[in-house]
Amino acid sequence: MKTQFYSLLQVKKQELEKKEMEIAHINLKISQKLDEITQFQIQMKEFLTPSSGTFQDFKMLQEHKNAFLFQIDSMHLEISHLKQERSQLEKLYQEAFIEYEKINYLHNTEQKKQLEKLKKNQEKQLDEIALTLFELNKEKI
Repeated sequence: MKTQFYSLLQVKKQELEKKEMEIAHINLKISQKLDEITQFQIQMKEFLTPSSGTFQDFKMLQEHKNAFLFQIDSMHLEISHLKQERSQLEKLYQEAFIEYEKINYLHNTEQKKQLEKLKKNQEKQLDEIALTLFELNKEKI
């Protein structure tokens, strides 16, 4: 049964679903960044320190390791920013959920009132029908 709150309830529900999707998207980004970090760590472990060679080879190896470490640090920084963004979205989601629950409560109470009103009208009509039938039977006797 639709009430005056029905359309508002639908809008609030859409807002909730949108925020859920945004949070899921950020969680996906975080997991992708963590996978990238794991891949960088695996690649970094593949670099073996040369047991023999020139200082130039050793220096090049260190530069590659430093580049990987820089990439890993920047990804950790991105992850921390994503986590902060997720935290803010979760707060907004909680606020939106509370608003949704308020509207849902109002919608449900209005529905109950409408149903009660319908029941009373139905009972009133049934009483009128019963009274009419009683009077018809009374006249026949």
